[in-house]
Amino acid sequence: MISSCTKKELPPDNDIYIRSASASPKKTAWAFQVNNYNEM
Repeated sequence: MISSCTKKELPPDNDIYIRSASASPKKTAWAFQVNNYNEM
């Protein structure tokens, strides 16, 4: 899935995550974005 990515870029809302993220990624509540539902 992720390895089939054709374009390597940061998500559009990455700056919002950086500002609100805790110091530990283990404490992050992940929400994955699906841009193409046909790939699921």
